Amino acid sequence: MLRRRLSFAGIFSLAGKAVAVLTSLISYFLLARMLSPAGLGAYFIALSIVIYGSLLGALGLERVAVRYIAESLGFKEFDRARRVVSLVFRLGIVGSAAASLTYLCFGRVLGVTLFDSPELAGATALIAGWLAAMALLRLYIETFRGFQDFLLASLLDGGYSGVLLCSCLGLLWWLGIRSLSLANAISLTIISALAVIIFASWRLHNRVKRLPRETKGTQIEAEARGAQVTAREMVRVAWPLLITNIVLFATSEQAYPQLWILGAFRPAEEVAIYGAAMKLGLIVSMPWAISNSVVPPLIAEMYVQGEMGELTTMLRATTALAFIPALLASLALILLGGPILGLTFGSTYKVGAMVLALLSVGMLVIVWAGPCHMTLMMTGYQTRMMVIASASAALAIVGSIMVAGQYGAVGVALVASTSTVLQTILLWLTTRVSTGLWTHVSFRELLRLARKGW
Repeated sequence: MLRRRLSFAGIFSLAGKAVAVLTSLISYFLLARMLSPAGLGAYFIALSIVIYGSLLGALGLERVAVRYIAESLGFKEFDRARRVVSLVFRLGIVGSAAASLTYLCFGRVLGVTLFDSPELAGATALIAGWLAAMALLRLYIETFRGFQDFLLASLLDGGYSGVLLCSCLGLLWWLGIRSLSLANAISLTIISALAVIIFASWRLHNRVKRLPRETKGTQIEAEARGAQVTAREMVRVAWPLLITNIVLFATSEQAYPQLWILGAFRPAEEVAIYGAAMKLGLIVSMPWAISNSVVPPLIAEMYVQGEMGELTTMLRATTALAFIPALLASLALILLGGPILGLTFGSTYKVGAMVLALLSVGMLVIVWAGPCHMTLMMTGYQTRMMVIASASAALAIVGSIMVAGQYGAVGVALVASTSTVLQTILLWLTTRVSTGLWTHVSFRELLRLARKGW
């Protein structure tokens, strides 16, 4: 049973993530040639703002959706699952609107004073709309993941929108349009995201509609367990996850605050080089991302049912599977980073080879440790994770500010990679102490599962 679930989930997630990564690289390949280096740097800054703003707008509810929906389906409490979906999107709409309006009020000031980019300031309204769309899309992705519809969740997570954006840019290139403004690039990205949201809304409506109706006995059992979900309870669980999601990005493999710091201290062209290395380096963490897209609902379901031995085996074996391709990708990017950057983004970006190598090391450590942060989220220890992530984020931000002016992108990449390694080790150890679970690579567990036929 476990083998079937992991095999199907892994294949579906791999397919969706492969589409997302491939189309993203093609889109960046085209954007790097249709925007100036300064324009691409501004686009990466806008993207980082949208990522953070969408995290705020989602209010941490995306992880709550995965956990509560998976738990509800595990106990066959389908009415509870319906209520979770309803509450997630009611609260999410309020959160996304608030985050969007906040940026609309202050975005122009940030663009001019912090980043010294009139083009970024002029796109404030577009970025605010993009932010709201991405916050809602984040909720759709994780809701489908809670339903264990891994293929659709993975395709929604960059796959569909990547295909649409790549197609639009490719069509413009074919028509002979070789230059875009930042506003044009953002508009095309928003159109792609909105098309995906419309499709996701239709699919989710049908998915919830097909849930069976509960018997009276199941409803009584749910009430006896205290399983009824309220908005207050969801917010209580979500706020540590929200804070954790925000600060994790400061020391994550994507390291978006470093883009802001570079944008404040260095030319936009250097921001573009760092952003190009950061995006290309995501190839290393792609197997880890695939694993994280599969295991959260399984962790929530198996942990609440007390299947600790099987859960440990599943976590360590899937981490081992993810580590092998990540190690190969990391070695390739470390040894051949310059030529790969030049081929993907253009010769201007070859100087980012050292940045790419440093970020790749941090990403490889994340993959080695496995889904430790996801395990804490799905087992009720989100507050402990929040504390560790907050401390690591503060270290990364302060360190990046200290080195950005003198050492530029290379110094910031070194700080980002170091803080990533530190945070990952602390989360890995905390997961063991809190849950009794190890999540790191174990080829022994992988071989044992293989001999048993899973």
